[in-house]
Amino acid sequence: MGFYRLLNRTARLMAFQRNLFILGICLLIASVESACAIETKIAFISTRDGNQEIYVMDSAGTGLVRLTKHPAIDSYPAWSPDGTKIAFTSNRRNGVTNEIYIMDADGKRPVRLTTNRRQVPAYDESPSWSPDGRSIAFASNREGNSEIYVMHVNSMKIVRLTVTIAKEETPVWSPDGMKIAFASGNQFAQSDIFVMNANGANPVNLTQNPLSINENPSWSPKGERIIFQAWQEGNHDIYVMDADGSNVVRLTHHFAWDAYPAWSPNGRHIVFTSLRTLVGEELFLMNPDGTNIIQLTHGSEREMNRMASWRPAPQAVSSKGKLVIQWGRVKQNR
Repeated sequence: MGFYRLLNRTARLMAFQRNLFILGICLLIASVESACAIETKIAFISTRDGNQEIYVMDSAGTGLVRLTKHPAIDSYPAWSPDGTKIAFTSNRRNGVTNEIYIMDADGKRPVRLTTNRRQVPAYDESPSWSPDGRSIAFASNREGNSEIYVMHVNSMKIVRLTVTIAKEETPVWSPDGMKIAFASGNQFAQSDIFVMNANGANPVNLTQNPLSINENPSWSPKGERIIFQAWQEGNHDIYVMDADGSNVVRLTHHFAWDAYPAWSPNGRHIVFTSLRTLVGEELFLMNPDGTNIIQLTHGSEREMNRMASWRPAPQAVSSKGKLVIQWGRVKQNR
């Protein structure tokens, strides 16, 4: 009998350990699912309520929340690396000049960061956060030509990175913070995707296509590839290439206009804008190889939904890289 009691006790102990292990796995899965739910928020602009405002939704197209409520035109939302702030472009200072603003992720406490004193038309637009959250790159014509600038958020110091006769637009930082990709065009409406060092040095033309329009680059999470929109084969579609410009692949093949691609933080999806519904501009989701295209927004006629920006993954920024803004100093620029 002692042997059977020992065997029974051993079996119960093993069952307890197994259940404890399963519980641990369930808790881990729940934690991962919770993190995924946090990282899969998408900010975008929409005219669904009559004015161009910034909204946020889940990556499934649900949970829609309007963040800005202002008669001005708001655009180019960009999440901070820690997910607590959103930078954006707005003409709310005077109704004409586009400038860079920042607000909490829930739309509260909007504060203007830049002041463009140039005579209209003037703009500071398309902000992009550095991975450490300390700087914001943006395009501006404050000195006459459209160039790429970087603003250090806490000191408010602005540094010009490009000095060309071309029109430089839509800068975006590489995941390691070492490079900035951007579009550079000319007066003939032709443009290419360039990559330069974060200090503006060593600009390299990646697309090198004199008869095409290449715009709005977005890095993959690991920085090994870049997606962009392009007019290359008689239509505006989404393309992907290696970070050195090689292995260019066309991802979308639709007669409608496809644009504004943005890679998800986990690298599993790409969100983009398209006119393929023939009703208005809608947001779509697809796999990185162009398959499994899903419509996220369902607007009315002539409604615009575009410029999507993913909320970064929670683990994307260490505690050392948390954004700390000296609001007292920033408010002096309001």
